[in-house]
Amino acid sequence: MTRNIALGFLLLAGALLAAPRAKADGIFTATLLGSNEVPSNASTASGFITVTLTGDSLFVDETFSG
Repeated sequence: MTRNIALGFLLLAGALLAAPRAKADGIFTATLLGSNEVPSNASTASGFITVTLTGDSLFVDETFSG
């Protein structure tokens, strides 16, 4: 019984060490409008944002008016 538990822990540790790291790269975009707010408002301002995540770097590009 003890041997089976030890073997189970050994297999689990090997699987965790061999698993590839999660990659969180991505591009996220949003349109910025008063009507998208919670609660929505009557703002005439607008904008657009792009957020890019690459490795351990975060890039933000935003344009807006009003």
